[in-house]
Amino acid sequence: MEQIIKQEPLIERAITIEEAFLLAEEERYNYELREKGRADYDNAMSGSLKKGIQQGRQIREHEMARKMLQNNISLEVICDVTGLTPEELRKL
Repeated sequence: MEQIIKQEPLIERAITIEEAFLLAEEERYNYELREKGRADYDNAMSGSLKKGIQQGRQIREHEMARKMLQNNISLEVICDVTGLTPEELRKL
């Protein structure tokens, strides 16, 4: 049984949670606070990662658009390729 628990992280986590509920009330409360803290941290990191990826894509789109403008490619083609609007291109 211990080998299965060690091989399956989800089972190990479930057993850890079960053990937490068997603890005294104060210990259980502290455990729940730690778990909430972990969940909050994970959510914050996930949101930051998504935001960072989005910003990176936006920077890349602007870089591509600038290079295409320098090579005299039509605004219509640049808008189609990058997804930027003509107004956004004018700001570059």
